[in-house]
Amino acid sequence: MLGQKLVLRMQAAGYDLRLLVREGEKVFLKTPADILTGDLLNKASLRAATREIETVIHLAGLTHTNNQEMYYLINTLGTKNLLEACQEAQVKKFIFISSRAAGLSGGAYAKSKFLAEEEVIKSGLNWVILRLAEVYGAAESEAISKLIRIIKSNYLIPIIGFGQFRLAPIFLDDALEGILEVLKNPAINKKNYNLAGPEEITYNELVNQILKEAGLKRIKIFLPVILVKIILDMFSLMGIDAFVKDQLPRLLSDKSSDISLAVKDFNFQPRNFSTGLKEILNFKD
Repeated sequence: MLGQKLVLRMQAAGYDLRLLVREGEKVFLKTPADILTGDLLNKASLRAATREIETVIHLAGLTHTNNQEMYYLINTLGTKNLLEACQEAQVKKFIFISSRAAGLSGGAYAKSKFLAEEEVIKSGLNWVILRLAEVYGAAESEAISKLIRIIKSNYLIPIIGFGQFRLAPIFLDDALEGILEVLKNPAINKKNYNLAGPEEITYNELVNQILKEAGLKRIKIFLPVILVKIILDMFSLMGIDAFVKDQLPRLLSDKSSDISLAVKDFNFQPRNFSTGLKEILNFKD
């Protein structure tokens, strides 16, 4: 959904776009664009997509799967394939949309994004890495929107551990503004930025804010981390894919939300979570 919203914003700003989409994927556009079909493992499609292109914004990736090898295949190897196509096409700028979870201690997804970042850095291209925090306000399928639905429809709210793992939610429009600022500024090159909200909050604090803004009272059930791990292992053994095991280490790992470099280089000014939450709750109501 972030990609769809970004495309619409870029079209409104007058950019000429070429989109590479997977077979069968729907693209909703207000004005025409050059659309090619392919994927990160199809090198021929990547060469076609990057031919005579000045800037590539790489948003594609795999975020939820219990087949952990697929994270490396799509997120790391797929990124390397795209970089090679960009090198061949002499692309002038490569913007990689990564995650603030990227690292070696946050599970297979986080590792795959970190390794992809390393491929970007050593590519020889003019690159910018944007590590996004938890984006909200984009779609009903996003994590915070799902949490709002759970809170509205259930009286018991499960919370992992004591809910002390920290988030830095960023409103969709603020994330888009950050990407567009990097896109239009040719002086920004070979830097890694965090795009996050202006404050860190614990998961427990996030739930409390949603309850307060929605005017609801609920009972929070705190589940020990070891119990959650056992439950996820059981689901995995039973072949139930409703929950992705990799999300637990991703949530609990240490992550930076320092946006000072983005503030300095392109005056990044995201709204706080309370303000953004009011906007999406009013929209939903």
